[in-house]
Amino acid sequence: MSLGASALFASIADANSFDNGRQLSAWLGLVAQAGLQRAVALANKNARTVWALLAHGREFRADYAPEVSAA
Repeated sequence: MSLGASALFASIADANSFDNGRQLSAWLGLVAQAGLQRAVALANKNARTVWALLAHGREFRADYAPEVSAA
């Protein structure tokens, strides 16, 4: 785990204290200029991903692909 990921993990403590990834992004201050700066938008996306992983007790997998159900 990178230093940045470790720091984020330690800061969040309990992902369930946020209702969703948007709340975590706002708490981190990543919402205001997300449309103006690519770096902020990427950080916003990463924060939401981290929240989803922590809130649902999952590990990050770079090769993950969601199952596609036939309709």
